[in-house]
Amino acid sequence: MSLFKKKSEKQAQELFLIASNSIPEMEQISGELSNKGVLEAMLFNSNVILTSQSVMQLSNYDDIQQDYLQIVFFMLKDQFKHKDDDYICDFINKRLTFYNEELNKVIRDNSYSPMFIYKTFYQTPLENNSSVFIDAGKIMTFNMGIINMIVNINSALVKFNK
Repeated sequence: MSLFKKKSEKQAQELFLIASNSIPEMEQISGELSNKGVLEAMLFNSNVILTSQSVMQLSNYDDIQQDYLQIVFFMLKDQFKHKDDDYICDFINKRLTFYNEELNKVIRDNSYSPMFIYKTFYQTPLENNSSVFIDAGKIMTFNMGIINMIVNINSALVKFNK
């Protein structure tokens, strides 16, 4: 056993910090998140990071991804105390897929309203409820906040790769 961490573990921790540090600016625009809402934002940001070209092009991407997802798993394990590990892994996979689909819509369609992301961040964090929240003003403000968060992550990733 090595006394030193693998390079990918250090990189995963740095990326996790980028995900975490991007949330407060979104909250300034869109409103404070509950603890569970912060975890949802971390899942969203994890998707932004793990699907970023600048991260995916790293030669040790698979190791980074594995180490990063391990951090995410342990972040959620405390919230799902009465669930088994398979449930948590399935939840993470489903959420990352959901956030990837939503992120693509936000990026590709300027008229798309991220109401499903808003719902998971603010109304039903860490739940599987699929009802839609409709308050155009809050959704528009949230859209600005989430775009700002994505821009901040991408700026941090440029510095990460240098």
